[in-house]
Amino acid sequence: MKRGIGVGHIIQNKQKDEGMKAQGAALEASRLSQLKQCADTLRQKLAEYAAKHESEIRSNPELRKSFREMCDGLGVDMLSSQKSILAQTLGLGDFYYQLAVQAIEQCVLTRKQNGGTMPLDDLLQRLQRVRPKQTCITESDIVYALGKVQDCFGSGYVIKSYSGRKVVVLAGDREAGQDTAAVLNLAASVGYPAVVTVEGVVAHQKGLWSVDRAQRALDVLLWEGQAWIEERDGGAPPVYWFPCFMDLS
Repeated sequence: MKRGIGVGHIIQNKQKDEGMKAQGAALEASRLSQLKQCADTLRQKLAEYAAKHESEIRSNPELRKSFREMCDGLGVDMLSSQKSILAQTLGLGDFYYQLAVQAIEQCVLTRKQNGGTMPLDDLLQRLQRVRPKQTCITESDIVYALGKVQDCFGSGYVIKSYSGRKVVVLAGDREAGQDTAAVLNLAASVGYPAVVTVEGVVAHQKGLWSVDRAQRALDVLLWEGQAWIEERDGGAPPVYWFPCFMDLS
């Protein structure tokens, strides 16, 4: 006759399960401790490397980019971690903070001209004129600095691409919808002087857009200052200029 499962057997199985869970938790804790120790060691080695190559990192933008990527991989924030070993050694937190402030200042100063949108290469040229000549910066530095501001405050300037050209856009001012983005792409692709018409937008969309849809997208960009309108004589349709893709410096 087959015996049933007794209370003692149930208790024994429960104790066995609890023992296995405890062993699993202990192994997981040991693994996490080892990973933390490994990360701490890597951070220390990174700090030693920074101290040894300080002048090169600050002066060489390519080396600075690689070093920054290593820091990001280890969770070292060079913009907000002002008290970290790396910040004290290199001052890169201050470097990117000052760069972000200067970039935002340039965007604000030119807002009346371009409506808060500026090509990234134009911003780089403006920053190179106002920063010390011995300090070499790249577009990558600007993208990183503005990205950290966006991460910290949830608003600020973001980088978008229109027809392959990177443009700095004020995120708090507008998030370009698909229609306005399509018009900006068209304006960027036509080259200087970046002028489009309602009919040109419709034609570019190969008949998929109505005249009203194209007009609404242009009206939004006009209202936000991204476009300027030129009324023409003789009943000719107006043309729209896009200062963000024009050299106004």
